[in-house]
Amino acid sequence: MEDDMAVMFPNRIRTLIVDDDAKFLKSASRLLSILDFDVVVCSNVAYALKSLTNGNLEGFDVILVHAAKAAACGFNFRAIVEANLLIPVIYFLPQDHEATGDEADELLRALQAGTYVIKRPVDTNEVRSLLWKVIAYRKCELETQARRGGTGGEAGLDVAGEDEDRVHFKVIRGTSRKRKGSSSNPGGSSAGTTAAAGGHPAAKGEEKDNAASLQQ
Repeated sequence: MEDDMAVMFPNRIRTLIVDDDAKFLKSASRLLSILDFDVVVCSNVAYALKSLTNGNLEGFDVILVHAAKAAACGFNFRAIVEANLLIPVIYFLPQDHEATGDEADELLRALQAGTYVIKRPVDTNEVRSLLWKVIAYRKCELETQARRGGTGGEAGLDVAGEDEDRVHFKVIRGTSRKRKGSSSNPGGSSAGTTAAAGGHPAAKGEEKDNAASLQQ
């Protein structure tokens, strides 16, 4: 498997990770570096886009970005980056992430349009067996569409029939009182909407208040 990855990415997989959780950025960078990823981190979606478009950040094979942060940034980060820079954007999301109301609606739209969603924290087996294939597939797809005059669109993904390995995210609609949801009871009228991953109970996610910064 490593040999196949080395053929596709002989100079390692140049990766930008965007999240405001400094602890996660550190652990993900360490893990991915061991698995032949060359990692740069950024703590702010808007700053990442500005740096990518003005050339301060360049040469990436993929951008991994927190789905909720991308959905809440006020612009379509994935569409802009993929259409103009031809860099695959892959979302990640904690399996216990919770969102309600408009935030959940925006998150759901982002997840439905996304090419692929991975778990946070990063799973070693997923990276080794599938993630690099997703990156290679999407890079080829974007480059082919660009040559044909396309913009990347909202194409889905089917890599060697391995889609069952991905994390599937659901929208859980609760009652007027916010409760922990589960995939087995999604119905009922609601005053809020909770986005949760993989059918796991939803728990309140911690919000970090980091200033925008770029770490090399």
